[in-house]
Amino acid sequence: MFGSFLYGGSVRFGMLFTAALFAVSHIPMFAMMPLYFGVGVALAWLYRRTGALVAPIAAHALSNALSAHFLLTGG
Repeated sequence: MFGSFLYGGSVRFGMLFTAALFAVSHIPMFAMMPLYFGVGVALAWLYRRTGALVAPIAAHALSNALSAHFLLTGG
């Protein structure tokens, strides 16, 4: 979705809008929404910087893997 905004010329709005959608998609963890918003901005920036969707997908997968690791191991 961010790519549509990026190539349509609405980069800043696209980053903020898609980051908000990313945060809302994680709504069961309401207290963490500001963090998820920041992650959404970072993932959009990464896509803009690399021009490849694989980079933010890999970053998100790494983030999920680390979260699972810390959740399962307690630290």
